[in-house]
Amino acid sequence: ALLDLGDLALPTETSDTLLVLRERAAIEAIAGAGGSGPRVVALGCTDARLGLARLGKITNEVGASLTWLCTNVKGSAVLSPSIVVDDLVILAAIDPDLLGGTAPDGCSLERPRRAVSEELARLGERKRPLRVLVLFHGEPAAAARELGELQGIAAIVCGHGEVGAPTRKRPSGASLVTIEPRGQTLRGLALSPPPSTLRAEAT
Repeated sequence: ALLDLGDLALPTETSDTLLVLRERAAIEAIAGAGGSGPRVVALGCTDARLGLARLGKITNEVGASLTWLCTNVKGSAVLSPSIVVDDLVILAAIDPDLLGGTAPDGCSLERPRRAVSEELARLGERKRPLRVLVLFHGEPAAAARELGELQGIAAIVCGHGEVGAPTRKRPSGASLVTIEPRGQTLRGLALSPPPSTLRAEAT
């Protein structure tokens, strides 16, 4: 399952208790979903607002099978920079502007382009070629600015956007996909099976 939890709370909601309850319920639901595939969640701004230590505690209690991804927040044991499933590698990045330019819990925060580039270089040391999917928490314009010209990415999937948008090709050849308006409507994402190149479309 691929899901960005960052905007599951209502945009105007400020109650810390309600945010924790929503986060716990969502994590528990994803962890308990059927299927044998990995449960991967991209870090969102609301998740970060709760704090990574608390996020890790909730995950250990109700969703230990989940993998939290964020390639450009460094220094937390809760977060993984990427996950590889067969020939598909999944990375995640969050727009630093949504965090006020400061990472939570004393971690370091890098620009998505730099962090993703470094992770792709590390993964490029593998002999087997990989198809690359990046989950981006931020507006499509920010995703295009940060990652749209970065070579080696097959698809960029945006959450947090105000409105959905048609899938567009970037100069690098990557598909830029917006699948949900601010997290309030969740839709499926169809990925073309191998051996074809990765093609992502909202369904």
